[in-house]
This record gives sequence, C-alpha cells and structure tokens, in this order.
Amino acid sequence: MNQNLGTGFQSFTRKVPFDTCVKERYRSVLKDRILSASEDVRQLLFRAQMFVNYFIILHSNENISGCNYRQFFWYSICQLVNNRRVKNSNVIPPGMLDDRNNFNQCGVTCVLWRALKKREKEGDLLVVTIDEFMTSKLCNICYKGSLKKVDGVKGYSVLGCQNFNMEW
Repeated sequence: MNQNLGTGFQSFTRKVPFDTCVKERYRSVLKDRILSASEDVRQLLFRAQMFVNYFIILHSNENISGCNYRQFFWYSICQLVNNRRVKNSNVIPPGMLDDRNNFNQCGVTCVLWRALKKREKEGDLLVVTIDEFMTSKLCNICYKGSLKKVDGVKGYSVLGCQNFNMEW
C-alpha cells in the first residue's frame, strides 16, 4: 500500500455483518453463489495439490526443481488440472504435461493411492489411512469423540470437551 498511496495515509477497516450490508431479498441467492464459488475454488486447489503430490511421488528418485515454490507454477497447475491450455509451460517441470494424462484417466484418489502403495512396497514409506473428520472430533486429553461446538462463543472453530471442561 505504501507503493500505491505513499506514506501519508491511514487505513480504516470495519467488520460489517453480511445481513447488514445485503438486502434481505438478495441474501439467499448471494450466499448460495458465494458458497458455490468457494467450493469450486476449493475443489480446483485440492485437485492441483493432489496432482503435484502425485507428480512428486512418481518422480521421487529424480531431482525436482524448486519451481513449485513460485506463484506462476500454481497458476499453470490450476490451468492444467482444469483441462485448459497452459499459457506458460516454462514454469512446470519436464514430463508434467505427460503425467497429467495418466492422472486424469484414473482419478485423483486412485492414482495417488497406487503411487503411495507402490512406494510402500519399495520400503520408502508407510501408508496409514486417517479419517480427518473423526480426528477433528477427538479430544487430545481423553481421546474420546466428545468435542462439540461451544455455545455462546463467536466462531465455528471453538470446540469444547464434554468430559473435561476444556475449549479447543
């Protein structure tokens, strides 16, 4: 902001509840569209991460350049996963375009699972399935599924253990 506005400015922010700034007749439609767009972006990024993980596992015995730490790399991967033409193929490692076809034919879970199991047979790693939803409901003290949303606390990520009066 200093580059755009200089140093003599002040920034003010204010949180405004969704219900206050959107007319009632538009709320449900706008909320549905926001949720739909968010889900689309989430799915695209998930597929991009899965494809990159697949590529890294597939080429684990080779040196992979540090290109995956650059912003343009992820933009190109999102184009690739979205079945669009990659505009800047210089930022992705060689062979990634070819591996995309194998990845798309089987599906994300199938390809990644086979690659992981192959590496497990080679003795490089141990594959353990984890139920993330279930582990997010387990208390770290009593190891029971006793975490529930705490009433009267703003935010969705505050959970409380029913056995121990502890909030997470």
